[in-house]
Amino acid sequence: MHTRLFSFIIISTLLFLPFTSISQALVIEEIEKYIERDIKDVKQDVKKDINDIKGVDKIINMAEVPKDRLKAVEDIISAIEGKAASNSLLCEAANLAFKLILADMNPPKETITVPLWQIGAMSLFFVSECYHSWEHDHDPSVKDNIRMTGPFINGQSFMTHARVRIYYSDDMVDWLKGDRKGEIANNSVMIKEMFFSDPQPSEKSPDPKEINGWAVMVRSNESTKDGWLWYLFYPPWSPTTDKRLFISAQYGLSFCLSCHSSADNDQLTFATKDNIEGKNVLSFTYIEQPPYSTPTSEQDKNMSKNQDRGTHGNFAVGNILSMAPPLGSTYVNQPVVDLFKELFKDNPPSFVKNMPTKSQVKKFALSSNLLTDHVVPSVEGLDEFVASDSCFGCHDASYLQNLRWPNMIVAGDENNQYNLSPYGEWSVSLMGLAGRDPVFHAQLESEQILRPGYKDSISNLCLSCHAVMGKRQYDLDRKKKGEKFKNFTEKMLYAQPGSKDKELAKNAKYGGLARDGVSCTVCHHITPEGLGEPSTFTAKFHVGPPNEVYGPVQDQNITTYPMNQALGITPKYGKQIKDSGLCGSCHTVQPPKIPLKDAQGVVKKPFNDYSHSNEQTTWMEWDNSSFKTDNVTCAGCHMLNGFPPKLQAQGKTGTLPPFEIANIETPDFPDTTHRASSKKITLQPYSEFRRHTLVGLNYFVSDMFSQFSDLMGFNKTDPLVPAPPLATVNAVDRLDLSQEEILWQARNKTAKLDIDSLKKVGGNLEAKVTVTNLGGHKFPTGVGFRRAFLQFSVLGGADGNQILWSSGRTSPAGVLIDQNGDWLPSEFTREPSELQDNYSLITKQNQVQIYENRETNDEGKLTTSFLGLFNDYKDNRILPKGWSVYGPFSEETAPYEKGKQINPQPNEIGKNHLTYQIPLSEVPEAKSVEVGLYYQSIPPYFLRDRFATGGKAAERLYYLVTHLELDENVENWRFKLVSLKKDLP
Repeated sequence: MHTRLFSFIIISTLLFLPFTSISQALVIEEIEKYIERDIKDVKQDVKKDINDIKGVDKIINMAEVPKDRLKAVEDIISAIEGKAASNSLLCEAANLAFKLILADMNPPKETITVPLWQIGAMSLFFVSECYHSWEHDHDPSVKDNIRMTGPFINGQSFMTHARVRIYYSDDMVDWLKGDRKGEIANNSVMIKEMFFSDPQPSEKSPDPKEINGWAVMVRSNESTKDGWLWYLFYPPWSPTTDKRLFISAQYGLSFCLSCHSSADNDQLTFATKDNIEGKNVLSFTYIEQPPYSTPTSEQDKNMSKNQDRGTHGNFAVGNILSMAPPLGSTYVNQPVVDLFKELFKDNPPSFVKNMPTKSQVKKFALSSNLLTDHVVPSVEGLDEFVASDSCFGCHDASYLQNLRWPNMIVAGDENNQYNLSPYGEWSVSLMGLAGRDPVFHAQLESEQILRPGYKDSISNLCLSCHAVMGKRQYDLDRKKKGEKFKNFTEKMLYAQPGSKDKELAKNAKYGGLARDGVSCTVCHHITPEGLGEPSTFTAKFHVGPPNEVYGPVQDQNITTYPMNQALGITPKYGKQIKDSGLCGSCHTVQPPKIPLKDAQGVVKKPFNDYSHSNEQTTWMEWDNSSFKTDNVTCAGCHMLNGFPPKLQAQGKTGTLPPFEIANIETPDFPDTTHRASSKKITLQPYSEFRRHTLVGLNYFVSDMFSQFSDLMGFNKTDPLVPAPPLATVNAVDRLDLSQEEILWQARNKTAKLDIDSLKKVGGNLEAKVTVTNLGGHKFPTGVGFRRAFLQFSVLGGADGNQILWSSGRTSPAGVLIDQNGDWLPSEFTREPSELQDNYSLITKQNQVQIYENRETNDEGKLTTSFLGLFNDYKDNRILPKGWSVYGPFSEETAPYEKGKQINPQPNEIGKNHLTYQIPLSEVPEAKSVEVGLYYQSIPPYFLRDRFATGGKAAERLYYLVTHLELDENVENWRFKLVSLKKDLP
């Protein structure tokens, strides 16, 4: 068995090293040389695994391997090649490599990523089993000292994970025999051999003594707060239900800490000297009834298939699935391609002239969030911010025990399960994806190209929201060092460990934080100071100390011990978490107005000396609405406490059941030694749990992350709760769930359509239509380039469904067109006078009611540049109910017509009334009318402006929009909200 494993790990390690000259052909040749049995059966699987591994080294750029470390790996290869020599030679070489690794185990301060050459060499040591000379568990009650970690009931495992046998290095033994006092010595090691759950031979496990994988803890006192390097390795194997090769080593791994933070001291291990001495060993056996609650039959049916993988195995499978590249697509949205070729026919950007390939665009891809956005508490003291992967081990619906139903999972029909955990839903929201949003990246790039004199200042401003953790931590660290202020630049978004660019490698921490978007320790660090006041607008909120986070649960009901153990952070009650002013900090944006002539090279004056516009006023709109007076907060709409839409359709209405909002080891788990007291680790169910859906109407960008996750460096599959085919539970894909919520919000909580009357009057067909804004802010809200519009159609003809007359129809590329299929002049104009009016009466097919906010720059031209918003020209977006000219921020949120602020009529506050009059002579066969309300988060004219400036982000966005395969929800590049049809009287 070992020969195959040794050679596979060696070759895998070398494949991960881009600085070695080994070729894939040589790799296959070497594998064929070393595998001594079943070569015909395994060769194709090995080749596939090799290709998968080679895909990873395109994501990670590693620093050069130190020569003495590479020599150690070569020594091991030599030992295997000379396998006629004694096995002691192999162990000698493996031990040499292991000692070299331990000597370098403490990571450099700028990153806590473990170099892949170290991971590979560690794997060699473990699979060599040379550690068998170490002290290990002695359990006189079981054969081969392989301990069960929970009971086996009626043929099913209720263990915390699989069966184990643990080996301890000398320093680890000394600590255990010293009554677990003090700090464990640096580089102490525990190696857990894992076996299948069932100790009886079965189809899955013909040899119950065969090692299934290794879970290893290496003490690293100078690395992270928890003080461990967590290592997990599963060799390539092919039982009937699974096939995997998984190698991982990570500091501060929150999946492991979700259990180990329940240990009874700050060394975070349950290990006991009793297991070494074979005394008082905690044993589990076959029993008929469990000593604690068991799943229902419905739950058991869905989860029993996973029991042989165990906790660690499910984690491995989840990560394998999450790292799998998306399926390649050859789809091209030809109407969108044709649109931009026509728009740029005189002077096309290079990527419009010649369509880029995916491999070309991948040059601009962000690094993988699962591999590089890993920022955890340092041993030197807490930073203000840590990445979400420090939180998701506990606050995802992770599967921690065989057949134990995770918290925050809700069952649906057809065995579907819904992961409603904070991480599961936040991670696919546009808040979670803010640092990777390709539309934002193109907008930022465009602003920099238009105003090159302020390039770095623009990055610093825009990344204050979209990459808030990276920007703020960068500022804090420079201030702590006594260094002068320096702008946080767009380049930081690409900073990652091992980059050839030394500056980017040095700043990997800030890149990981930046790409993590508006993450957990942003909102949950904010203090109440100044919320809802102009001093905190444009992301100028205040934060508390690094060792505190704030949530909605009262202090007396919070279980603080596990988080404090794992991260050094204490969760506390903070009333501000329910305050809409907290959201308003980033949803009220006031950038400077910078004339184009002032930014073409030499900077004219300091960036912040210019007057400011109101680019985004979502919170101001809410503050001047009846939603505020009725105490309907932002969370009241965007963080609901109800079931997902499909479950509501199945009759599950009302609020969610009380949730324990973390998945950790508690007294509900099978007993173990040295666990903290039940009082410290027992979770209290929370009845007011709010789902972290946090969606608006941006279906287009959500679709981009779903179809092209690799170009944004986003792992579509949740690594802890993966969707089928190899799921820990049969979880609905988290992006699919997010899009369900977008559709539900669009059709139930956004706007209402009414056809108030439909009649024939004086030779005309007359229809009166009302659009009612159901939201607590304008419709639409947010950045000004988003727009909504009405399509009103008269239907008839032989089948009754032929369009006889229509206002608001679009081309397949989303351009508003007239009855002849020609673009409306208002679509791509830069002249404000050519925009569509805010109509009260529409009589022609080239008149369209568009709800939009259009502004002009310093030259009087329409613009989509956030730094060029000098004058409002048109803002006929529907006001929220209760808006008043006498209310707060009325001047900033007032409507505009043709460049003049207007006071709306009372009947137009919260609603828009519109009349359509069509001569009956134009629709003699009319039988019915249909009206639809549509939304475009990235309309064609906005995309035109982004592509016009060029750049790598524009090229990536161009590839995305021209290859985005639209479904029925965004047909013709428009997102359908609601529609009505009514027959003629």
